[in-house]
Amino acid sequence: MRRNHTFDHIARILASPMPRRQAFKHILRGLAGATAMSSLWPEVARADPVPDKKGKCPGNHSNCNDAVCCQNNTQTCCGSGASSTCCRPNESCVDGRCQRKASPSGGD
Repeated sequence: MRRNHTFDHIARILASPMPRRQAFKHILRGLAGATAMSSLWPEVARADPVPDKKGKCPGNHSNCNDAVCCQNNTQTCCGSGASSTCCRPNESCVDGRCQRKASPSGGD
């Protein structure tokens, strides 16, 4: 539904009696904003399941501090309490936050 609304909004901007250059600037600003948001906060869209009221997680998941369910064999529990999260295989838990592991340098 959200995409239809965005498309309609763009169509209205293009159909309005404004110069094409101004409409193009509006569209570019919107795309730049969306790109900036996705690069600054890439983890917002992560959808790890949460434990049910009994603390149980789906079949291939394990309970991470009663806050989130992490996939067995691929994710690790990180943090404590309600701020717990699941780190991906290319991440490590540092001070309760997932951070990308440093890649080995090829120069040595």
